[in-house]
Order: sequence, then structure tokens, then C-alpha cells
Amino acid sequence: MLTDEQLQAVHDADIANIVAKVKAGRPLTKEEKRRLEAARRADETPATETAADAPAPRGTGLRWSVNTAATEFEIDRRTLAKQIAGAGIAAGPDGKFSTREICQAIYDDERRERLREIKERADKLEMENAERRGELIDAEVIYKHFEGIYVAFRARVLASSLSNEEKDEILTDLAKLKARDIRVPGEAA
Repeated sequence: MLTDEQLQAVHDADIANIVAKVKAGRPLTKEEKRRLEAARRADETPATETAADAPAPRGTGLRWSVNTAATEFEIDRRTLAKQIAGAGIAAGPDGKFSTREICQAIYDDERRERLREIKERADKLEMENAERRGELIDAEVIYKHFEGIYVAFRARVLASSLSNEEKDEILTDLAKLKARDIRVPGEAA
């Protein structure tokens, strides 16, 4: 049979493992949440409790103040507060946040950044592949190519027997062309 000290050491190791799981952003089982809540209540039960210090109602999970979460998740308190506000998360009636809310504030930004980076890499790879297949044309080459055509076309319009109004209208329309108006054959509009 284990001694009280040995049981306490096992309990402390279990709690440390659960906290490490939270820090890693992994979800907790109901049993792990229950054990964390029980450990928090045991650690934070002062001789005289105020309403703010009272444990959260059973079944609501672990509750964190910004300071406690910042210490536990090893993040600056001000940074965490900004992330919480940026995520639009409001403190509960006890002035604290659930583990899910803290994790959302901390890790959703990282997840969004990872997704953005993955999308950028995919876009870059797509462009590189299109270039290798000859489907991508350098805009500078297009401009240089069409600049000669534009000059020749303009000269022909000015030398034509069209009225000055017609010449102005054609040249105005020609000047309005932008790079986005020039499409590669087969390219989606």
C-alpha cells in the first residue's frame, strides 16, 4: 500500500502532466478537467472565501485569472490580456476565464498564422508550377511587348482619316487598359 506522501507525489505528477497537456494545446478529457478543478479547489481554499475567490460551480471546469494563466502558460500578462480582448472573450461573473477561453486566446492566433503560412506556401508552389508549365507570363515582358504595339497603334490612329473626336475616343479607351484587362488565353476571367 502507498503512503500518503507517495499518493501525494503521484497526484502532483498527474496534475503536472495534465497542465503540460493544456500548455501543449491538447484537449482534456472530462476526468482530467475534474481532477484539475479538484486540485485547484484544494490549493485555493482560503480560510475565508470571498465571492470572487469561491470555486466555480461544479462542472464548469478550471477557471483562470489573467495573472494565473499568464504564469502557467509562460506568457506576458499584458500580451495575454490583449489576446483575450482581441479574441472578444469576456470574463465570467467570477472575473476569470475557462481553460478553453485561455487556450483560444493564446493558440487561435498561432493557428491562424500557421494556416496563413500554409496558404502562402501553397500559392507560391502553384505559381512556381504554373511558371514551369509556361502558364505564367512576367508582367514586365507583357508591358514591353504591348508598349511597341501601343505606340504603333497610336501612330496609325493619329494618321488615319478619322475625325478628331473619334481619334480621341479610341486613344482614351486604349489608355484605360490596365494589366488586369490583359488575359492569357485559357485563363479564367
